Amino acid sequence: MLSVADTDNNTLTYRVQLSNMSTGRKTEPVVTGNAYESLTARFRKAANLLQLSDSFINELEASVEEISFLFTVEMDNGNTETFTGYYVIHSTLAGPAKGGLYYVTDTDEDTTRFLAGCITWKAALAGIPFGGAKGGIVCDTTRLSKTEKERVTIAYINALTANIHTRNNTAGNVLNNAPVTDWLLDEFSLQHGASLHAVVSGKRTPNDSNSVRSQATGKGISLVTLLALEAKKKRPKKSSAAIQGFGNVGMHTALYLWEKGVKIVAVSDADTALFNPEGFHIPDLIAYSESNGNSLYGYYDAYEILPGELLTLPVDVLIPAATQHVITAGNAAAIKAPVIVEAANGPIHAEADVILQRKNTFVIPDLLANAGGIIVSYLEWLQNTLHQPWSTEQIFQRMETILHKNFTDIVETADQIRDTLRTAAWLLAVKRLTDTATVNTAIAPALQPAYSQKN
Repeated sequence: MLSVADTDNNTLTYRVQLSNMSTGRKTEPVVTGNAYESLTARFRKAANLLQLSDSFINELEASVEEISFLFTVEMDNGNTETFTGYYVIHSTLAGPAKGGLYYVTDTDEDTTRFLAGCITWKAALAGIPFGGAKGGIVCDTTRLSKTEKERVTIAYINALTANIHTRNNTAGNVLNNAPVTDWLLDEFSLQHGASLHAVVSGKRTPNDSNSVRSQATGKGISLVTLLALEAKKKRPKKSSAAIQGFGNVGMHTALYLWEKGVKIVAVSDADTALFNPEGFHIPDLIAYSESNGNSLYGYYDAYEILPGELLTLPVDVLIPAATQHVITAGNAAAIKAPVIVEAANGPIHAEADVILQRKNTFVIPDLLANAGGIIVSYLEWLQNTLHQPWSTEQIFQRMETILHKNFTDIVETADQIRDTLRTAAWLLAVKRLTDTATVNTAIAPALQPAYSQKN
């Protein structure tokens, strides 16, 4: 297995006993718990610190609408299959509800509710006039042809026609890509009899920024990671990182950090976890994954380790970019990285927060770390609404400005309240949404007569 020793010059020496390494795929059970409960606990802590009334806390916490339904689709072989769909609108207090459509084999109402809530609070922290929403389809996309996936997507949207309108905005997400967002755009436009580009982000049409959107979350995570290293007085070229998850987010995070000189010594995906003490050549790793069915399994220039071992490597930065609750009360004490950047939504269980706080672990919360995606979605929405295209450089510069400001705000707030960055981020997010909701509530009666006359 893997053992690690510290050296006098503050570098790390990794010792790998090859005789104990298995050549088979390695899996470990992951205790996920209920991510929505962690989200609720963090929100309520911030709301109570802000001394919000119970009624307003309930209003901010409760979803606007939650739907689960069955729908049928004709498959390529002529048979009909039934699928389960979920849709949650968490909040519209700040503006239209924005959220992705994801396809997974094991989702449920709580998971969809959690993901919708994450978007609400990320948007609030970033000062973006969006609320949170999320749609989910229970299916195994590896069993679907491209035409079947298109029919499943269209059937799902048709079932939601009465509940989705042009003020909502959606985007691709888990196991999703640009063709899906194009299908969503086409179907929304057909339903409403007009081309509704602002409804869908992540499109690949000539006037839209899909290439930017696909990179946005990973780019944002890398920017925040570099800010965290700077705050800890660590230079990128003298820093190491382990990244759990090598999908779109993890891959782009790894690439951008590698370009800045950070040594990526460990990566993992659903099939395997890999370790290279010299650091991976990320472009080669990406090319291998893409040529191997989007799988890292079998990569030649690495040692295979257990997925759980990746989390406990003594690297400078740990970046969980896979799924919820991979860091729990059961393994938090074993984590050695002084900095954790939450690239996934809710990768740290609320109970693990206490342990990491005692260890003075510098945790960059997901509300900030992975907000690059929603920020760029908002910028794309603005471009579509204003009919004003921006360059990639302009978009990323705007995103970087927002993330840098929020990072500074969170660090300063944490110092003021003498609490964690997570508590500071939640305080700012809840305060900003509260202020927005108060203003919107105050002006709504004044706007109503003019709106009624116009319509």
